[in-house]
Amino acid sequence: MPARARSDHVVVLEARGATESVLAQHVSLLRSVRGNPDNRRMLEPFGLLGANDESKGKGLVQWGYSFIEEECYWLVDTSRDPSTWPVVARVDPLEPFQRFDMTASEFVYRVLTEAEFSAFSVAAAIETPSYRAF
Repeated sequence: MPARARSDHVVVLEARGATESVLAQHVSLLRSVRGNPDNRRMLEPFGLLGANDESKGKGLVQWGYSFIEEECYWLVDTSRDPSTWPVVARVDPLEPFQRFDMTASEFVYRVLTEAEFSAFSVAAAIETPSYRAF
């Protein structure tokens, strides 16, 4: 399945694939963090899943982004059911993360349909949500 853009705003990474996939993005982020330890600061206070031995099955895994630099992650704890992993997101790579105790699908739905939903909402600007593969 190709990556999907929701209302040309939120891109949900595909489960598998060569480029726009959760795995490909995670491998790229791991390479970036391991290649330049200063990049670890960009993911504080959570860290990236698998980036170091201390994480013990906990850390961030990116599942989406927006075309205006917003980033969306799961806060993974491999000892827990994935359906309980909260969403951690930020509107700008230099801003702190915000935690949302909900699934990724609920997060995307609320971004697209609820004008009052945090700084991430685009509902007021988009009359009817749309979806496209690319």
